[in-house]
Amino acid sequence: MVATGAASIGSSGISYQQELIVLLLFCLISSLGVLLPHTIFVLFRKNAEVIYGKIKFWLLKNRVLILLLVLVIFGGISLYKGIAIIESF
Repeated sequence: MVATGAASIGSSGISYQQELIVLLLFCLISSLGVLLPHTIFVLFRKNAEVIYGKIKFWLLKNRVLILLLVLVIFGGISLYKGIAIIESF
């Protein structure tokens, strides 16, 4: 996914400054999975275990919905790209 994102940014044809901003945003968004738990731990050391427990409970409770959402997003992107390829003929 990182290679695809970098290739998309590089081939977009935008200016160097815009490309740098988009690349920084891409890096920030892609690192949220690591950055968020560390930020919670640093800011809320005493309550971090409780917060992580609540997040874990919510994720386990809604895992099917989360999986469905991810699959719908990736399926929609694949469908969009497939239709775009067919329309280009």
